[in-house]
Amino acid sequence: KFYKVVSGPKISSLLDLVKNIDLEYIGVNPRLCPNVRYGEEVCDICLRFCPGECIRFNEDNELNIESKDCLKCGICGPVCPNGVFEPRRPSDSFLFAEISNTIQASDQKAIKFRCSKFGGLYGKVKKKRKEKEVFSICCLARISSMHIIWAYASGAKKVSFTKCDIDCPNHNRGQTAIKEARYVSRKQI
Repeated sequence: KFYKVVSGPKISSLLDLVKNIDLEYIGVNPRLCPNVRYGEEVCDICLRFCPGECIRFNEDNELNIESKDCLKCGICGPVCPNGVFEPRRPSDSFLFAEISNTIQASDQKAIKFRCSKFGGLYGKVKKKRKEKEVFSICCLARISSMHIIWAYASGAKKVSFTKCDIDCPNHNRGQTAIKEARYVSRKQI
């Protein structure tokens, strides 16, 4: 049998939406967003932190992500207090495993998170002069308080961060997110 493909404004809009979301990098559950639920701007944390400014709400308060503007840094995941965004590359489970591996490989049981712009890819362990283990991540703002707590739970005696490069467009967002993650993790430990 042959079926006629129906195309119209709703189907083409849906196809455009699916085509523009790169599910490999980020999962989105708009029902968890208070702006979508309440139909008005209640929270703007993701908008303030997104370096690509790709998170948008249309006139009907529907959540949209413009994939062409998305830097795939994953900052939206840890900064969203409602769990709307789920970074998938790298996923939290990958980060937790690699954080544990990095600490176990460290003679000093230390971990230093570093922006991958300083070299390296996700989770690659590189030794520095003083044999400190370095964990590279796409953006330091991707590290949440849960990752810091996990590092200590995995045996880290010291958790530190490299400073973001001042020329990085994410510099202020990254530094702010790190400060918040450190503050929250200290309160919880």
